[in-house]
Amino acid sequence: MPNRICSKVWTVGASVARYTEDPSLYQSFGHSLIVDPSANVVASAKEEAVNIYADIDLSKVDQVRTNLPYALHRRKDLYETVDLETTQK
Repeated sequence: MPNRICSKVWTVGASVARYTEDPSLYQSFGHSLIVDPSANVVASAKEEAVNIYADIDLSKVDQVRTNLPYALHRRKDLYETVDLETTQK
């Protein structure tokens, strides 16, 4: 989750619904969710099998990254950075 928080992206966490009829089988906990770049949960499910939906506005990613420019605070002295323009050629 920390990378998602730093990257300021939409996140979809999908989990299978809880199956309680046979306790000897693997028990999932459900609770799928959709989280926006500001870390607000915009859709979620409980334990039962349901579909969840959300309108994903990709412009919100740029808006949040502009308001919270975490990338400006990177400690480049602590790790190697990769220049995407050089590596993609």
